[in-house]
Amino acid sequence: MMILTETDVKNIVKETFSNMDFSDINEKFNVRENGITYKDIMNGITLYHRPKDAIVTVGGKKMSVIDSLFTYGFSREFTNSNGGNMYGAGVYSVYNLKSSNEKATGYGTSIIKLKLLGGYQDFLIFSEQLAKQTYGNRWHIKQQVVDIFPDDIAKKILSSVNLVMHDDRASFGNMRKSSIPAHEIIRLLGESGMNKTRCRGIVYNGGHDGACCFIRDFSSVVPVAISNDNGKTWQTRLNQELIDRINNEVDTHFQFGGNRDFKDVSDKAINGYVIVWNKQGKMNYVPSNSNTPISNVWFDDGENWQKDAAGNLFVNVKYGEYYLMIVYEDGQYMVYDSDGCPQDCTINDIPELIGE
Repeated sequence: MMILTETDVKNIVKETFSNMDFSDINEKFNVRENGITYKDIMNGITLYHRPKDAIVTVGGKKMSVIDSLFTYGFSREFTNSNGGNMYGAGVYSVYNLKSSNEKATGYGTSIIKLKLLGGYQDFLIFSEQLAKQTYGNRWHIKQQVVDIFPDDIAKKILSSVNLVMHDDRASFGNMRKSSIPAHEIIRLLGESGMNKTRCRGIVYNGGHDGACCFIRDFSSVVPVAISNDNGKTWQTRLNQELIDRINNEVDTHFQFGGNRDFKDVSDKAINGYVIVWNKQGKMNYVPSNSNTPISNVWFDDGENWQKDAAGNLFVNVKYGEYYLMIVYEDGQYMVYDSDGCPQDCTINDIPELIGE
């Protein structure tokens, strides 16, 4: 690949920054194909989540975990450290109130009612009853593995994990702990291995939490109501502002996978990159062959990636009051200022560069 010289960069900057127009920059390329409505959400599957009574900083504001969920919803970027991580990043919930009430040790005093969009499709379901309702005659756990996971990964699971299902009609003491094979699959594949599948989550019976539903796809779960008396009464807190926010956001982890709620964003990549947004209104870029933003730094504005005459990739961004250009060279994202001068630092060094 031809490397840009300082002169090349200066010429590009003069041409591009002189004509920069950020007025249309907030077009979100990878939003839901059809926006979800209040009715769509309420028709989803009901789950329950008991968050800890804690204060977090989200969107630059300190608020309770509960308030943050009804303001911003769930997202990968803003999952708090108390959310659990035994099965990886995701939303940890239960699918019956009995489990939420009887297995609540170590959690908070309130219960949040959730709605799961898209049902249990593409979930690995260890409950015999839920599996039959979801997958019909292909309900058995071994058949699910074959259907949900690619052939090589399915063979690896079938040969390495003792797959058992549980019966929700049994007493908790007699019920099989299907959390064991569920965890073995996660440990066997790891995060990168799971990312190669379309598995949106896992339904299992845990030794501590009971009837569990682990949701890997953050974009498919919506908080709708809260109870402060263990589910006897509920206060609906779903609002249009939250619905609008959810409609305009993407789980960067799932956008390139099998989530049918999103357009094929790989087709929307411009010069190999898709714009993504977080809950603070900041933007970043995800390569079309990846699930990870290019930087820990998120920007206030930015254009689409472009190619110069030699085919080198660059993009103009705005960080605070600073206009910068990011150039992809030698496998790194290097920073240039608005005058085309190289800053001898990578994209992740921008806060230090401007003295934050």
